[in-house]
Amino acid sequence: MSKPGVAVPAVPVPLLLPPLPTPAESTSLAGRRIVVIGQGGSARAVAAKLGAHGATVALHPPGRPIQGGARERPDGVLVLLPRTAGNAAASDAVATAVRLSPHWLLVLAPGTDPAEAGRAALALDG
Repeated sequence: MSKPGVAVPAVPVPLLLPPLPTPAESTSLAGRRIVVIGQGGSARAVAAKLGAHGATVALHPPGRPIQGGARERPDGVLVLLPRTAGNAAASDAVATAVRLSPHWLLVLAPGTDPAEAGRAALALDG
């Protein structure tokens, strides 16, 4: 959860309704910094897909502070919401993402197919 007294920047959030445009497989993310907040095989698969398109990807588990260069403003943040009762971890993950002030933020529901998550991120950045 957000800590009292910690300012969360106001970020305009456009609502993109499915279906998102399908990006070309040749879409390049060279030079882009993307943070993936998630855990497990799905998060690793999404990070690998984005990396294969040239992005520098930092993978962070939800609920842990983001350290190092990932604290700098990334081009994008992709949050894979965890499957947890009450979703306290989900709100923490989204709050962490918003504090990074990314150029784009994509929050995906639990159980989103990793391939679809990667395509959605490519569509937003491409």
